Amino acid sequence: MGLFDFSKASGTGFAKVPNKLNLTNEDILERLSEVHVTFGTPEMGKIGSYQAVLYKKVTKKYSLFVRTSGKSIIMGKITGSGASMGFDYGVSMAAGRKDAETSTADHAVDELAEIVGKIAKGETVAASTAVSSIKTESGELIELYMKQKILSIGPEFDIFDAKEKPVYHIDGDTTQFFYTIYDRGGEIARLSRKIIALMPEYIIRLGGEEAGRIKKKVRLTNAEFTGTLNGQELKIEGDMYGFDFDIRLGNSIIGHVDTACQIFRDCYRIRVFDPAYQDIVVMMAIICDKESDES
Repeated sequence: MGLFDFSKASGTGFAKVPNKLNLTNEDILERLSEVHVTFGTPEMGKIGSYQAVLYKKVTKKYSLFVRTSGKSIIMGKITGSGASMGFDYGVSMAAGRKDAETSTADHAVDELAEIVGKIAKGETVAASTAVSSIKTESGELIELYMKQKILSIGPEFDIFDAKEKPVYHIDGDTTQFFYTIYDRGGEIARLSRKIIALMPEYIIRLGGEEAGRIKKKVRLTNAEFTGTLNGQELKIEGDMYGFDFDIRLGNSIIGHVDTACQIFRDCYRIRVFDPAYQDIVVMMAIICDKESDES
């Protein structure tokens, strides 16, 4: 894959995959109708004069489309309705950090792109990774909140739940290279950045022992960190400039970090898919904040 790899949307709101099976729009609709996703059900429609499969009103502002285009299948977020629908991908990358609707729509495109990529290879898909990754008892994501840019102001800060009660306390040293994470029961983890490294690399310690590492990779169109946690592949993927990230462990999404929140005036939203990895997701949110401020 090159620097301009659009086979994964990665928070950009647009994706394109090869149509090696010569699928028609009708084929795509039939297959997508069998897949459980987080953002609605598909129907056939049009964007201007083009036939397309649509997921309408994913948010108040945005719908999603997917359609064949030459030898490719393209998909993305669109605004408006009916013949007035228009493309709106890529705008968020130049417009600064995203609002709630843009973040939700872009992540729906990410979810759709992963499914369509599998369908285009002839794979059978029953549910998206996002759907299958949710491990909470209620089926709803856990939401936590961290105030923006607090790491650049001082070495101490808190992460809150939706009722504005502190869930985690973070102590950092003055270099902002070392962080200790506490919950209500005491210290749970430590996160440190290697002082001498060509690319930013972070070490995760749980119970005093090293549990994993994650390192930044060079990407032109999006941000990516890759590493391991207890032998499993750990990744942060997303839009650095829009501050919109997925955290993946193995084949599952364990968390999502963005700025789409209403609890405080300026804050990050940390969404947890699997409570077993909530502490890890919080540590990855610290990395996202630190690296976004330095980009």
